[in-house]
Formats: sequence, structure tokens, C-alpha cells
Amino acid sequence: MKRFMTIIIVALLTLIVGAFALIPFNGWIWDIFVQEGGYDEQMKMFDFLFFIEWPILLIFGGMIGNWLYKKYLTKASNGQSKSS
Repeated sequence: MKRFMTIIIVALLTLIVGAFALIPFNGWIWDIFVQEGGYDEQMKMFDFLFFIEWPILLIFGGMIGNWLYKKYLTKASNGQSKSS
């Protein structure tokens, strides 16, 4: 259950941070591929975000969450602290 929660939380954080970080990139895509404004063009941009960009960010975040779980949350402890 810890692994699942770690993956979900990191994936959602990656989605939020990545969506804000990619705003300039999205503006560039809008300028290049969308010639006119309007409902149809807005839906094309939404389709790009919803079906391409956000799933990529979620998958990447899930991979990072799984890596973090394996690296930091599965270390075995022998019960002794290093300060003694």
C-alpha cells in the first residue's frame, strides 16, 4: 500500500509541476499549430494536453515514485543508529 501511495502522490505532483513548467511550451505549440482561435482549436489544444502531455507526465511521475520507493523506503535497518 505504501508503494502505491508513493507512486500516486509523486505522479500527481509531477503532473502539477510539469503542467506549470510546460506552459511556455504549450504556448509555442498553440502559435505553431493553431492558426485561428475558436472552439475547435481550443479543443485541439485540450486534446493534446489531455491525451498526450498529461499521461506522459503521469507515467514519468509514476516511474520516479517507484524509483524513490525502491531507493529510500525499502532500505533494511539493523536497528542501530550511526550516532553511537
